[in-house]
Parts: sequence; C-alpha cells; structure tokens
Amino acid sequence: MKIMILPYLFLLITISANAQQSRSGWTLVFRNDASGAVLFGDKQELIHAVRSGYQVRVGWGHRHPEDDKRSVEHVADAGFLTILSGTEVLAQIDPIVGQRPDYENGLITFREGNSWVQMANTNGKAVQLMRDYTTGKVLETTQRPTGFTWYVNYPPGAHDGPEPKPLW
Repeated sequence: MKIMILPYLFLLITISANAQQSRSGWTLVFRNDASGAVLFGDKQELIHAVRSGYQVRVGWGHRHPEDDKRSVEHVADAGFLTILSGTEVLAQIDPIVGQRPDYENGLITFREGNSWVQMANTNGKAVQLMRDYTTGKVLETTQRPTGFTWYVNYPPGAHDGPEPKPLW
C-alpha cells in the first residue's frame, strides 16, 4: 500500500512545484471591459502586486469602426501606478510620440508635433492627454471607456511573503 502512495505523492509535489514556477515572469492577472466588468482574474491580485512593487504592463486595443479585420493592440509599461480607495488600479502610461495606424500600408505613422499619455483604469475609464511637444500646449484631453488587460512581472517566489499592507 505504501509503495502505491509514493508515486502519487511524488506527482502531487511535482505539480505543486511547477505551479509555483509558472507564476514567475510576465503573467496575465486581470482583464476588465470598457464598463469595468471583470473578464478575467482577480483585481485584488493586481492590487497585491502593485503594493508589492512588482512591474505592471497594460494592454488595450481597438477595432476599426467599419472593418473588424482592422485593429490595433498596444502594450505599455505602467510608468506610475495608483491604488484608489483600495478598489481600483490606475496606471499612467509614459508619454509617447503620437501615432496613427495606416491600414493601407500596414504601418504606424507619427503625428508630427504630438505627444500622448494615457491613464488606464480597472473600472474601464481611460483618460488621454495630447500635447504639442514642440510648444508644450495641451491639444486635447479625452475620456473614453476602454477595456484593459493587466500583466504583472512576478519575481521567483513572489507569493511566499505576507499580504502587503496599504502604502499609506
């Protein structure tokens, strides 16, 4: 009887060890739609990661309004992270030179004199700011519903420590 239990015990230990190893590196932890509804994961896991100081990336995209075969997808490092009232995560995307898709030629073109920054939010609200980078003048501020995908870069052994406390 003991001999038959040993292979199962070994298999359980191997599966457990592999599950812990799979949590290191960039991992999808949360996805919200444009209304803030949860599509994947647990927002508290994302909050835990932010409080732990782990790197976060945010992904989002759009389909062409008249041709669903045309789309853009973006992924950017979160340059500045905020936990709002312990319930929402906001990520500021570092400014980039403005761009627009050129679907006909299969490339992205620059918007001259335009830089862009975005605040992504787990509640589906996104705020964008466009600025003329030659003069510093704000060209446009917009808010629109946007679904976001949230990735965390887990170091090896990331879940071994205690639950992080609020940063205040």
